Amino acid sequence: MGASSCKGVADAQVGANNPVIIVGCSDYCDQIRTIWDGMKQHFIKAGVEFDFVLFTNYDRQVEALLGGHIDIAWNGPLAHVRTQKRTGGASLSLGMRDVDCSFVTRFIVRNQACIIDLAGLKNKRLAVGTRDSPQACILPLQFLKSEGVALDTMDVTFFDHDYGKHGDTAVGEIEVMKALSRGDFDVGIVSDMMWQRALSSADVNAGSGEELEVLAARERQGAGLRPLPV
Repeated sequence: MGASSCKGVADAQVGANNPVIIVGCSDYCDQIRTIWDGMKQHFIKAGVEFDFVLFTNYDRQVEALLGGHIDIAWNGPLAHVRTQKRTGGASLSLGMRDVDCSFVTRFIVRNQACIIDLAGLKNKRLAVGTRDSPQACILPLQFLKSEGVALDTMDVTFFDHDYGKHGDTAVGEIEVMKALSRGDFDVGIVSDMMWQRALSSADVNAGSGEELEVLAARERQGAGLRPLPV
């Protein structure tokens, strides 16, 4: 996630005609209000007049930024790209969270599915997150296409939850792992963050369902194994 501002759409200088800087953010979890209340107090103590507006979906947030109703949008990656395209690249990228650097997506397979590489995905049942999730749907499917995997040979099911929040709630990813553990699918797509959380909480591989593992691809030089780079 990162902050974007639209030079030339709203004020050329953020807050130029209004002493209060208004930031838009997606209301995707119960903690969001607490987080931004803390941010507000931080900026006010630093001498910056600051307030925020919560949006139920990123599309409304992007439109509010383009319409000059907010000064800054705290966007996810898909909303960030849409803002850039809508402004012809004129939007300003102010920064992003350090925890989002090197964000990784995993292809998770059932051990019993006997899938050892991408070629083994043909005719398999694929579970993906919500359709507007960059990490659990859009980018991984694009990656598979770029690697020559014919998606029309697979039975693809989308776990659409909280549409409009671009996968921020990760509910679709949680449902993907539950379905894999039940044996309903052969392979699923989730972020490494959600995979690690599921392992730590014993929501997967705890002996009560199918054993799951990360699909790895052999290096093109044939040396060792590496996670798929999505």
